[in-house]
Amino acid sequence: MQERAIDFVSDFSSYFTYLEWNNIINAGTSDEILIEFYKYWCLKEAYIKAIGVGLGYRLDRLEFHHIGWTNISVCIDGEESMEWRFWLLELEKRHWVGIARGHPKRAVDSYRRTLSRADFSDEEYCSGLFHPEY
Repeated sequence: MQERAIDFVSDFSSYFTYLEWNNIINAGTSDEILIEFYKYWCLKEAYIKAIGVGLGYRLDRLEFHHIGWTNISVCIDGEESMEWRFWLLELEKRHWVGIARGHPKRAVDSYRRTLSRADFSDEEYCSGLFHPEY
């Protein structure tokens, strides 16, 4: 059973960094491997949705770090970004949702134009970024 989980997720290996991939394939049981995969995938998907780009974005540019899936941070192209916060919520077994919160200035122009407001003072930005609610 574990081999089938690894076979399934191996098709996606190029989307993950070495660290992420190592965490996924060494997560334990088949279920644990899939759950680890889903968590990383949800975070990557949340980020590209937040900036308004599609799956053409090289997801291996993003590397997520966490302690027990809390205090999640991201490195983009090898550099830690302090402009983003992430959360994972379990909806039910093997169903996860990732939430990404960052500054709209990081969104692509076409996406930013759809926002009612994209310019914030540093104080407003920090207040929103570090607000405890999702």
